[in-house]
Amino acid sequence: SESAYEKALADRKKVIDNTIQLVARLLKENGLGINDLKRHYDWYKVKSCPRILSYNNWKGWNEFKAKIERELI
Repeated sequence: SESAYEKALADRKKVIDNTIQLVARLLKENGLGINDLKRHYDWYKVKSCPRILSYNNWKGWNEFKAKIERELI
């Protein structure tokens, strides 16, 4: 059976996948491109936000943006 940890990881993945779809839709609807997408961190370097995507020198953020960019094509 699925452990609580496995369920939490699956839930997080679903939230991120849903967010990718939402952000891509909002960018399209507003005539914006991937370069218009910014992190809170881009304005306020003291705050590592979104933190769950800041691991490994923002590897998570870069992967997140790449997935959104594929949705924009």
